[in-house]
Amino acid sequence: MDEIVGLKNLTKNIKRNLKNRKDVLVFAFNATGKTRMSRQFDNSEELIQSICYNAIVEDYFSWDNEKMILFIAKNTWLLDLIKDEGLDGEIISIFENFTEDRIDPIINSETGEVRFQIINEKSEKEYIKISKGEETLFKWSVFYAALKNGLDILNEKPENRSTDEFNNLEYIVIDDPISSLDEFKIYTLSTQIIELMKFVHEKKIKVSFLISTHHTMFYNILYNTMNRRNKDRKRKSLFYVMRKENSTIYAKLLNEQGLLAYHIQSLLEIKKAFENNTVKKNHYNMFRSVLEKSSIFLGYSKWKDLFNKYKDKDVFSKVINMNSHERYVDIETEYITQEQINVFKGGFDYFIEKFNIKL
Repeated sequence: MDEIVGLKNLTKNIKRNLKNRKDVLVFAFNATGKTRMSRQFDNSEELIQSICYNAIVEDYFSWDNEKMILFIAKNTWLLDLIKDEGLDGEIISIFENFTEDRIDPIINSETGEVRFQIINEKSEKEYIKISKGEETLFKWSVFYAALKNGLDILNEKPENRSTDEFNNLEYIVIDDPISSLDEFKIYTLSTQIIELMKFVHEKKIKVSFLISTHHTMFYNILYNTMNRRNKDRKRKSLFYVMRKENSTIYAKLLNEQGLLAYHIQSLLEIKKAFENNTVKKNHYNMFRSVLEKSSIFLGYSKWKDLFNKYKDKDVFSKVINMNSHERYVDIETEYITQEQINVFKGGFDYFIEKFNIKL
């Protein structure tokens, strides 16, 4: 299949496949257009046609740092659903499964106020502001409880449903719900999505999933499950990769190579950054990720061992380490010297040539 050009054409293509009951998984680097694509599925009618988890939903939540209260925005479908369907207990249960009951959320669904309570070292109750990762897990727990409730309602006969709000539901859209999570939490969250998809398929509920991510592990878990179901002919799934070049979005269907396409796409992205003089911190992190996975595949103990015969191994390793720390991955304003870029390109060219990679 030829490349799809433009976000509008991509969305049209994906919507057509979703309407035909095909689930879709999209890989795309950050700032490629995933959130804008998910916005194309926002509800335009009174009844809900889509349930979306994206940056827009994440913005429903805001902190009062002094009072240590997390607010869920009023007059949103999410808070209304929590209140109308009595989802407080379900949200707490889902969140506490992630945090092993260390943190006790207290939810006021009337006001949208959420406080987080722990037992401190003095065995006293104390309110805290949770970490970024825990905040991601709480937001997901709220969304997941709402989504699961909607699907449970759709599984009932129309005359037995507690609400008709979900009668028009067609799409479930999930965009990168794994910010600041460790690998174990990503795995747990991935399996929740997989179980929901399994429930929808087995109960023959007429909705389809669109999931997009930049995270290789999250993508890999979903891809393997969805691709296996393809082979079992239980449910058709399609896999896309998105890229952006000169403000234009391109996308194409992946073949059976699966995640191999991710590594090639990463290297192509880095190559274009060199060509366009647009190298940023995230390209160093991207390359390091490819090197780490390549070293494991090839049996090396460290990614640096891939460069044992490279004359500038030490300075190259230093520059990669300096610019690829996880906490810097999304900080695009970090200054990079031309000398560092030259060192980066030298190591990149060596890797491509040594391992005979065709780009």
